[in-house]
Amino acid sequence: MKKVGRAGRKPKLVAHDEAVRAWIGLHPDATLDELQAWLLAERQVKVSIGCLWNRLQFLGLPLKKSHSAPPSRIGRMSPRLARSGMPARAS
Repeated sequence: MKKVGRAGRKPKLVAHDEAVRAWIGLHPDATLDELQAWLLAERQVKVSIGCLWNRLQFLGLPLKKSHSAPPSRIGRMSPRLARSGMPARAS
């Protein structure tokens, strides 16, 4: 049985897939907000962040939510809590 979403309608961004791919190729560190603004300004397409997220995931393109996220660190970010009945380790 074939599953059809949204009453058989095509996704809103399907006609813009190649333009989105090209734009992301030129702006690999762009945020979803920046992509959303570009689509509105250059392609006159208004879409939600969720719609963009889903389309980029479908296309296998990288996702970046915001520039404000701190870089990830390797290792424990918070101190380990002592287990009941065991002495806490000195850091």
